[in-house]
Amino acid sequence: MLNFIKENSNFVVKMMINQFGLTVFGFMLAMAVGENNTLQLLTGLFAFGFYMFLLYSMTWTIGVKDIDRIANKRIPYIPLKGAYISVAANLINFIFAVGILIGFIITSASPSKSGLYGISLVIARFTQAMYLGINVNLPENIRFAMYFITPFPAIIACGLGYYLGVKEKRLLKYLGIDTSKNINKKNNNF
Repeated sequence: MLNFIKENSNFVVKMMINQFGLTVFGFMLAMAVGENNTLQLLTGLFAFGFYMFLLYSMTWTIGVKDIDRIANKRIPYIPLKGAYISVAANLINFIFAVGILIGFIITSASPSKSGLYGISLVIARFTQAMYLGINVNLPENIRFAMYFITPFPAIIACGLGYYLGVKEKRLLKYLGIDTSKNINKKNNNF
């Protein structure tokens, strides 16, 4: 696994940069709507969808670029390469989720929300602010569980993006949106 991370470290770093960028975007959206729970949920869903689209697009492009290298046997075909890259990029999120869980178990006996739970929660909220609008609308006693769940949509989106990229299939085409730029199909009467 370490060799895989080393070979794909630039993609892992790009995913982390995307996450940081969407964190800022998520904070801006959450602050813009204030205390309105409905608007927070809607902006949270929008930020979540936008983040998944960015991850899907990035790994789709990686898959398309790998087609020739796979065909020429320069790299092995790994169908879950996008998912593996996403797991590596989300390791920090899993670490803070474990910190939140352990801290939640420890602090459930006492009313204090400081210590491991508080520190892990603050850092996780900062690194995953694109989910802030969704997270705020959850009950307090299950809110900690969301931090275990949030990496999985990213892993699925990246796995799907890479797989469809290698197969040169576009998800948007299945949704009825043609994004191809084939000039031959257009009218060339200049």
